[in-house]
Amino acid sequence: MSRKILFFILILVGFSLSMHLDGIPKANGEAVTKQFHSNLLNPTLALFAEPIRGDANGDGQINGGDVVYLMVYLYRVGPPPPTLINGDANGDGMVNIADMVYLINYLFRDGPPPPG
Repeated sequence: MSRKILFFILILVGFSLSMHLDGIPKANGEAVTKQFHSNLLNPTLALFAEPIRGDANGDGQINGGDVVYLMVYLYRVGPPPPTLINGDANGDGMVNIADMVYLINYLFRDGPPPPG
């Protein structure tokens, strides 16, 4: 997959996510924006769970939702990953676009898994 195609996919996912998030109505008629609730773990259990590198949303598995979560965090000012380990998929000590690309390569191009 070329870089242009990968970039195009990221743009489409970000656009469709922003369309979805901006259209959620509140009870008083306003729209909810910049809210993303994908952590499905029980908060009590999450305190004792070992963080999984690359599991940005903290749901216990690495999938496309983690790429979207990182995109929302980095470009839509969404909530941060539960821990640095969760968001730092490539293990370089930072959470940035490189982690999104690393996860996409791992999930869709048979790239290496996040380091242990």
